[in-house]
Amino acid sequence: MLNGQMESAFIDWLKATLEEQTATSPGIGDDAAIFSTPAGMKQIVTSDSLVDRVHFDVSSTRLDLIGRKCVGASISDIAAMCGLPTYVIISIIAPKSFELDDLKTLYNGMASISNSYNCLIVGGDFVSHDGPLSINVTVIGQAKQDQLRFRFGTTVDDHIFVSGSLGGSSYGHHLSFEPRVKLGLILGDDPNVHAVTDITDGLVIDLYSILTAGNFGATLIESDIPTAPHLATPQTAIEAALYDGEDFELLFTASSGYRGHLEQLPDDVPITKIGYVTQELEFMLLTGSGDTRPLDIRGYAH
Repeated sequence: MLNGQMESAFIDWLKATLEEQTATSPGIGDDAAIFSTPAGMKQIVTSDSLVDRVHFDVSSTRLDLIGRKCVGASISDIAAMCGLPTYVIISIIAPKSFELDDLKTLYNGMASISNSYNCLIVGGDFVSHDGPLSINVTVIGQAKQDQLRFRFGTTVDDHIFVSGSLGGSSYGHHLSFEPRVKLGLILGDDPNVHAVTDITDGLVIDLYSILTAGNFGATLIESDIPTAPHLATPQTAIEAALYDGEDFELLFTASSGYRGHLEQLPDDVPITKIGYVTQELEFMLLTGSGDTRPLDIRGYAH
């Protein structure tokens, strides 16, 4: 059970585990965190709340993977703005059944992905209650003004691109994904890239969120959409890619001058052109038989 003595033990463990953060001013265990803002940089802030039986399942998922996902999802939001993540703040509302070792396991997953992207965990809070595990993660990032990309900015005749492959969430990709921070920074340096987001609710609904700001539609080319390799049939794969969500890949629009997808090195994250923006408001799928069918504007509902 979580109690005052456990809170003190957990803070002591954090100080030993997060040595670099402890060395910052004022360090782990104080009332608030302090960090400097680099000259000429815009600060980016994102916050996500994730809850047991909505975003993950404590009964069937390792706590370190849950912790990893919770922080990774917010780092992905910074990547979608073409920014560099720098600091993480984590608040945990834990079930009263949690032991100190449960908190440590959860935090180890959070620290592992934070460290992978050179983010410092600089603060947070934790309490216990009679309800489910709930986690709030705030990630702070930075970028120069001209590097930032938003969901708006698309122009007619832009092409549509995605990174990686889509549709793998039901097979665990939502727990093992890598936020596309490096790719986001590259996209932010390319003036041909107009709008960027990450795929959390599904390809179609997230594409809709990019294009409706400009009253645009889209045609997606079914045979060009990269799908996760383990999905049973081509139809299963394309439906999962279109609608399942939690791929955490970058989805972006760019002019015909964009060449990143043609200049990839073997170790680069694959970038695939999957369609084009249209002046009409419909969202269409061009099938392998050459027919087009309208796409439902829907996605994964938590």
